[in-house]
Amino acid sequence: MLRSSLILALVLAVSAKTGFDGIQSISEAGFKCLKSHGYDFFIARIWESSGNFDNTGYQNIKNARNTGWTDIDGYVFPCLASNCAPPANQVEAVINKLKSTGAKVNYVWLDIEIYHWSADHAHNRNFITAMVNEIEVFLSEYQ
Repeated sequence: MLRSSLILALVLAVSAKTGFDGIQSISEAGFKCLKSHGYDFFIARIWESSGNFDNTGYQNIKNARNTGWTDIDGYVFPCLASNCAPPANQVEAVINKLKSTGAKVNYVWLDIEIYHWSADHAHNRNFITAMVNEIEVFLSEYQ
């Protein structure tokens, strides 16, 4: 039992990646430097909670790809205000921007934080589900 646990721990340690998510601008030189210090995974914010694109995130994705990074994802911070686009439309806008800018990601994540959500849990669940469904369609076509 101890031996199999040790082997599993070693396999998990070997397959681990070091990475981060970020919203600050990172140049190609910055990504090269990070790579040389053991970082190999990056998640860029690509949609802001205000309902706007995070153009810095799209540029960061391209800068990372240009310097040889392969493990790059993007995350959507949903806009919940009443004047925001419906959830699927927010994701659709992100997908169209990824395609039009040539910013290739492996996955699109949702940044779901506890504040600003409705007290109506069914509404929240439907909102998130609509976003997830749109992401799944995108990933099946995009990759």
